[in-house]
Amino acid sequence: MKHDFDTLHHVGIAAWQKGELDTAIHYLQQAIALRPQAMQAYYNCGVVLQQLLRLDEAFSCYNRVLAHPTQFPNAYKAHMNQALILLMQGKLLEGWKKYEWRWRNSEVGMKQKKRTFIQPLWLGKTPLAGKTIFLHHEQGLGDTLQFCRYIPQVVALGAQVVVEVQASLLPLLRTLAGAESVTWIASNTPSAALPAFDCHCPLLSLPLAFQTTLESIPATAPYLHPNAERVAIWKERLGKPKKPRVGLVWRGGSGHYNDHNRSLPLSDLARYLPPNREYICLQQEIRQEDLAYLRSHQIIHTFEDHIHDFDDTAALCALVDGVISVDTSVAHLAGALGRPLWLLLPFVPDWRWMLNRSDSPWYPSATLYRQSTQGDWGSVLQSMRRDLNAMEQRSTWGALRQLLFGNRQKG
Repeated sequence: MKHDFDTLHHVGIAAWQKGELDTAIHYLQQAIALRPQAMQAYYNCGVVLQQLLRLDEAFSCYNRVLAHPTQFPNAYKAHMNQALILLMQGKLLEGWKKYEWRWRNSEVGMKQKKRTFIQPLWLGKTPLAGKTIFLHHEQGLGDTLQFCRYIPQVVALGAQVVVEVQASLLPLLRTLAGAESVTWIASNTPSAALPAFDCHCPLLSLPLAFQTTLESIPATAPYLHPNAERVAIWKERLGKPKKPRVGLVWRGGSGHYNDHNRSLPLSDLARYLPPNREYICLQQEIRQEDLAYLRSHQIIHTFEDHIHDFDDTAALCALVDGVISVDTSVAHLAGALGRPLWLLLPFVPDWRWMLNRSDSPWYPSATLYRQSTQGDWGSVLQSMRRDLNAMEQRSTWGALRQLLFGNRQKG
């Protein structure tokens, strides 16, 4: 049976919305064959190909759209998706430039719109010595934790630096090495109360300003440090460890646009947790379906009534031997603190975790575990458990070898 363009296009979109991506591509490509000038169909096809990680094909679809701007007025969407592809592929210099298109796109999970100031945007082209620059957060907590690492580099250029970040992160970010001279302010500060400044830059534009490549990512860790008093409080609350301690984060915030892909049920994770460890929940938000599992199994210690802010979470991270986490702000926190991190990623990861690698150039202490197919957490968790068990065996043998041979001299 033959179908017209509109039918094929609508069927393709319906399949996409149901998560039937291969079917969606089949119908969208048939629609394009009937009407090659239909740029919306090309764009939709690019989005689905991107979700299938067929990135070069997706990029080509966006190129086709961008070649016909009058037929697709929302060209910024194609530019933005190309930016994410380039960054995911590790083509950072090209990616950072394209990523500036995010300010024209309100549909990529942005927490706020572009800030407008009479002062110019600084992107590394002009000297900063003797000037005051205003750096401001723009997206989520994890983004601020990741990109605050650039602040000392701005300070080193001779500028007086004012930084606006989320209030919940302020105490922790004050520990940033090399940023002792920074003036910190909370993001709820009225614009009229901002100190005078000569130029400004969003935190996620700093990699562009510093022309960051894979080789030049400032990856020294830890670059943040827990509050010593909080660590002491939590050390007493937890008591003396009887087993290795592991922090757990299996869900992100429920309001996140991609939470259905990045989070997993606690019951799925718990099935793969190696025994002989003490598990500590690092989440503030525990959903109802997970509470029932926690009450019935009691293998994970929860302290949601005592975790009030990121200082508490940072202290807990300092007291566990490692953190198992899905892609949330706590994963960034563990990486910034230099703590061992086992990161569980969906089939299509956020751009910063790139592709086909088990390490992260952003966080040297991280090991990445990736879904091989959409929604397949089982293979991810099996790999994680295998590595954790292997580490325990090496640690046990290392301790035994030290006990037996540690005091012997060579020769």
